[in-house]
Amino acid sequence: INFPQLEPSYLVKIIQNRVDYAHKNGYAIYSRWVQEFTPIFQEYKNDPEGWSKIFILREAMYAFPHAKWFWYIDEYSLIMRDDINLNNYLLRPKALDPIMLRNQPLIPPDGAVKTYTHTVAEDVSLILTQNERNLNTDNLIIKNDLTGRAILELWMDPLFRKYPSFRKDESNALAHLLQWHPVILSKTAIVPPRAIAALAPEKAPETRSNEFIYQSADFVVSLGDCKISKDCESILAPYWDKTQMLGANQGNGQEQPNHAAQEKLNKRDTTDKIDKIMGAEDNIANDADIVNNENI
Repeated sequence: INFPQLEPSYLVKIIQNRVDYAHKNGYAIYSRWVQEFTPIFQEYKNDPEGWSKIFILREAMYAFPHAKWFWYIDEYSLIMRDDINLNNYLLRPKALDPIMLRNQPLIPPDGAVKTYTHTVAEDVSLILTQNERNLNTDNLIIKNDLTGRAILELWMDPLFRKYPSFRKDESNALAHLLQWHPVILSKTAIVPPRAIAALAPEKAPETRSNEFIYQSADFVVSLGDCKISKDCESILAPYWDKTQMLGANQGNGQEQPNHAAQEKLNKRDTTDKIDKIMGAEDNIANDADIVNNENI
C-alpha cells in the first residue's frame, strides 16, 4: 500500500474490502507499506510501487510458509464478489484448465513467444492476465512451491532491476523472464483479463475490447490509472457502494442503500480506522487455517 499517494478514506475502504473477503472465505491477509522497501530501490532508481510487489510476496511466503497460494492484489483494485471462493473459482485444476489461454502471445497482440498448448493445470505455479500491450502484474497469483519461489528470486534479481528497460516497469522484466526461460513459461497460465482484473469502464479507452472491461457479475474491478489522474476515490465510490449493498442484503435479493458506506470520513477518523483494520489483519491471519493446503 502506497500510503502517501492515497486518501485515508480511500485506504479504509480498500483494506476493509480485503479483510471482509478474507474473513468470509477463511483466508489470511498480509499488507505492507511500499515505503518499507523504498531503500532497496534507490540504487537502481526502480519504481517502488511496481517492484515492491515482488518483495512483499516473498515476505508473505516467509510469514505464511505453509500456505499453498498467494494472491497479490494491488491497492487500485476492489473485490466485488466475496461469495466467490478463489480456490474453487480458479486454483483447482478443473477450474483453471478450461480458461487457460493456450498458444497466446506473451506480448499482445502478436508477440513471437506464446504460451504452450500442452501446459498442465496441476503444474501451474503462476497465474496472471494481460492488458492490450503486456502482462498485467497488478493482480497475480503465485504458488508457494519451488517454481513459484524461483520466479520471485529471479524476478527481483539486481540484473533485472538495473536494466534500463526494466527499472520503471517490473512487468517488462517478468515478460523477459518468461520469454527466455521455457521451464518457467511451462508453469505459467495466462487467464482472461476479466477473471481477476476487469478494468473499470470509466478508465477504459473507447476502443478497448469488452474482454477487458468490468461487467456486473465480475469478481474484481481494477481502477486502472486512477493514481495518475488522481481520481481513485471518485472512481471507487459506486463500486464500493455496490459491495456494501450486496453484503448488507445478502440472501434477500434486494439492494438497499447502506448509509454507513456513504458516511463522510474525516482524516483523523480514517487514520484511526486504518490502525484498527490493520490490527484486525493479525487476528485474521492467526485464525485462518493456513496449514490447510487448499487455503491461500
